[in-house]
Amino acid sequence: EDYILEYEDNIEIGKAKVIIKGKGHYSGNIEMSYSINYVLSSTNTQVSGIYNKTYNRLKAQTQKATLVANNKVLKEGEDYSGSYQNNINVGTATVTFTGIGYYSGSITKTFKISSAISLTPTNATVGVLDVGKYKSTLQMKASVSSNQSTLTWSSSDPSIASVNSYGLVRGIRDPRHLATSVTITATTSDGIKAASMVTVEHPVSAFVRRLYRYCLFRNPDASGFNFWTSRLNNQTDVAATAVQGFFESNEMINLHTSDDDFINRCYKMLLDRNPEAKGKAYWLKRLSNGESRRTILQGFVMSNEFSKICFDFGIRRGNIDFTKPNRG
Repeated sequence: EDYILEYEDNIEIGKAKVIIKGKGHYSGNIEMSYSINYVLSSTNTQVSGIYNKTYNRLKAQTQKATLVANNKVLKEGEDYSGSYQNNINVGTATVTFTGIGYYSGSITKTFKISSAISLTPTNATVGVLDVGKYKSTLQMKASVSSNQSTLTWSSSDPSIASVNSYGLVRGIRDPRHLATSVTITATTSDGIKAASMVTVEHPVSAFVRRLYRYCLFRNPDASGFNFWTSRLNNQTDVAATAVQGFFESNEMINLHTSDDDFINRCYKMLLDRNPEAKGKAYWLKRLSNGESRRTILQGFVMSNEFSKICFDFGIRRGNIDFTKPNRG
């Protein structure tokens, strides 16, 4: 009767306007502004991009979060601000998003700050004896990002290899049949884990596996493997006798290897390396001149390189037995 109301921008969040216009005996207009605000809460605002973090002693951990309210992506510093608590050390951190401008209310989220851990070595071999290159203990080293975290060490099978509270691994069981592996795990006080694979083996077992791998190009069968490891462990045979047994076996003879292939296998098994051109030509020439493969084997066996390999595996070297009928 006396005035009418008109509105502008009175739907979306922000500044709106009401215009009061005189009517009848009244004239003139009055304009007034007011705010349409939005109260942020966990039920009406979507928060994404909150992730667990890894401890970094050089900086506090923050989030690059996205807040969506009323189908609008909010702008940090314009629509809301973020504040943090306990966001430096390992544990549970809190971030609070508080509305500013046309937004009020707040939303709180938590995230975890965890230790980072790595182990060295990640793959290793430990023996059950201190022989040659084999050691019955192995010191694991853990690198942990947080100095607040304590470590707990464990072995997947302590009957094969144990580990003490300082990460010292000790080979326990003599796996005569096949190489046996265990997983050594270090766990931080906040539950972060790192693992390393440790293979436990007897040096003699490793030597026999080499014979199968480099002479016959296959994995060992159980009966043959047990036969040779037993004879070498009991010192019934020496390294040279085992080498001769493999190179002059029916299986090897039936492969009908060429002289070139035979020399390659000698290098790999007896010298633990690929042949160099000059050396290979020397051995091939001796074969072409009529020398037996047994004689060539003896030449390799007598080398300093093979003697060192025998020392590393804790096996007496010995010599090729020329009294046996020559089948090679």
